[in-house]
Amino acid sequence: MLTVASATTNRVNLYCCALCGNKYIREKTRDRHFILCQIKIGKPKRKSRVQQEEEGIYERLPTQREMARLIVNLTYKNDQLEQRVNELSKWVETKKKKIDVVLWLNSSGLVPSFSFNVWQTNVHIDAAGIQFFLQNDFYSSFVEIFLTFNSHYGTLPLMAFDQKPNTIYCYQGVWEVLSNENLIYCFRLVHWRCIKAFRSWKNTSINNSAEDPEFHAYNLAIIKWIEKDFTNLATLNRIKRDIYDKIQVNFKNMTEYEL
Repeated sequence: MLTVASATTNRVNLYCCALCGNKYIREKTRDRHFILCQIKIGKPKRKSRVQQEEEGIYERLPTQREMARLIVNLTYKNDQLEQRVNELSKWVETKKKKIDVVLWLNSSGLVPSFSFNVWQTNVHIDAAGIQFFLQNDFYSSFVEIFLTFNSHYGTLPLMAFDQKPNTIYCYQGVWEVLSNENLIYCFRLVHWRCIKAFRSWKNTSINNSAEDPEFHAYNLAIIKWIEKDFTNLATLNRIKRDIYDKIQVNFKNMTEYEL
């Protein structure tokens, strides 16, 4: 910007074009001219520092030997990266892969010696079972007898997994989810056989006298057993949950799949 004398004012500011030297009183007029002057003269705009640095990279191009070494190095790193990605993908697929438990059980080779129907109809209560009946509450006694009276059969025809809360699977020729209807039928059958065994033991092993401690214990215990209704959801769910807690296993310890 130049400053010159004027007849009407002491000083006048002039704005010069940096390309051609033309002078203008108004700055906006000079700016409009400057744009047209750039196009006319063809002088490129000043390059930024970043552009200059980027262009400086190409001032010395690598030799063929350096390029070959660089390509080999990049190829090796790419192969290593692909291998790690493939391994990670397999691990993720394995962890995320879901499975139908019933299908898995039926293809796993886990076949108990007896089906659930046969197992539940063979109640055997020994002296230890009688004492457990006398000394514990109904739920503890029933679950203990239910799970141990057929222990001589070996593998239980029941399975449960901690990833499937309160779900029990039974083997009846094939594995299937044990329904509440089948549980109620089974509990009633076991319950009736237990009552029969307890009464038989009472008639042959204790005196019908109020002075006999076992007679008193028997009466207290048998009352708790007789009054139970397995169609009551609270009673059914309590026993089912206790059985589940005792037989559950971790599914991940048996297979690579998730439930």
